[in-house]
Amino acid sequence: MRVAVLCPLLTLLALCNACASGGLNPSDGSVTPLDQAPPGDGLDRDVPASPDLRPDPDHGAGGDLPWTPDKTVPPPDKVVPPPDKAVPPPDKAVPPPDKTVPPPDKAVPKPDAGPSGPVAPFTLDFEQNNGGLGATKDWEWGKLAFSAGVNCDGTPTPPPAPHSGTHCWGTKLNDCYSPLGNAANSCSNQNLADDSVLTLTFSIPAAWTDAYLSYWEWTDYFLTYDWSEVYVQGKITRQDCSAAYTKPVSWVRRVLNLKQQVGKQVTVEFHFMATTVVQYAGWYLDDIAVTQAPPP
Repeated sequence: MRVAVLCPLLTLLALCNACASGGLNPSDGSVTPLDQAPPGDGLDRDVPASPDLRPDPDHGAGGDLPWTPDKTVPPPDKVVPPPDKAVPPPDKAVPPPDKTVPPPDKAVPKPDAGPSGPVAPFTLDFEQNNGGLGATKDWEWGKLAFSAGVNCDGTPTPPPAPHSGTHCWGTKLNDCYSPLGNAANSCSNQNLADDSVLTLTFSIPAAWTDAYLSYWEWTDYFLTYDWSEVYVQGKITRQDCSAAYTKPVSWVRRVLNLKQQVGKQVTVEFHFMATTVVQYAGWYLDDIAVTQAPPP
């Protein structure tokens, strides 16, 4: 009894295994593999072997096409300009200081405008510049080109040429000195402010044991009404005010001892006074020098 029941069950189990692995051939009872079964065998071939797991761009999952980013929206780096293009670099927005402020050597006057002066020893021939001397009223520097003009009375006697070269200092270079009316009493200068003043400033080394100032002059003024004097450190060092007038015939060298000024900054002033009566050629200076030894 038990054998009769067991046999049909074993036959049914074999048929199930055949269906799972292939197709059952009704003619001979053999099993055909599923992937080799001919059409019309009752097997459903429309079912895909495996589900399509690719995402659907419209629904977020499934579909036939892979999802790609939306190309109509530009990337952020193309919408917002980079900072280095939107803000100019500081070196282009702010001019460099050296272009807005002139260098010191361009702002300071040249020697012709009157610097503090040279350091001895030196010689000033006045050919290239005025030597850094300061001047008021009639004093002029330049090329000598005298011609008797409206200021002249009588017969002036100007120098035929500077002591050297073509340039010098003078109380007018192309006419007689002006009738300033500042002479007052001869040899008594009561008002220094109205004089024609030529000023030279320089320094003498402290190591020197002696010092001398020398200069060449041509004097053609109407003594004793018109006269001159030289100051060193504000004190009268030389006067030309008492002798009677004589016509000049040559340049004359004058020498002043500056031993008391060794190691100092020195100021020398050439003062000229004139009346309103008679004006001759004037006072001319050239080749000023400061040396440690007296000139020959």
